[in-house]
Amino acid sequence: MEELFFGKETFTLPGTYNFIIKEINDNKGGITYTDKEVAVQVVVNESDSGLVIGSIKYLNDTTFTNSYSAAPTTAIIGGSKKLDGLALNANQFTFQLLNSSGSVIQTATNNADGSFSFAAINYDEVGEHTYTVRDKAGTQGGI
Repeated sequence: MEELFFGKETFTLPGTYNFIIKEINDNKGGITYTDKEVAVQVVVNESDSGLVIGSIKYLNDTTFTNSYSAAPTTAIIGGSKKLDGLALNANQFTFQLLNSSGSVIQTATNNADGSFSFAAINYDEVGEHTYTVRDKAGTQGGI
């Protein structure tokens, strides 16, 4: 169990003091925060040497339980084609997107400015993904 530390509290009179501990929701992505509150009772006594803590009592369980679920996301992979010595036309070149096993999973063609992009890839689990972009050989001579 992780320990929590709070700022120093100064008591100037004997008595019973009640506090509430709650977690601050700092909106970290994917985390659902508990709304639990823990009641704490501190008894301060007077002694010959001054004020002393008589007891600290937690009035309910001190475990804060949150849940985490990664939000789905997407990635769009693309690039650009440059053709020296000849005007570049839209859809002149075809590109393949290969997964880590080397299988073609998508194809795309270039725009008139040379840019191309594949359809968005959806991810709903944490992990690393490796892809290769390949310029597919065409039939036009001189290239």
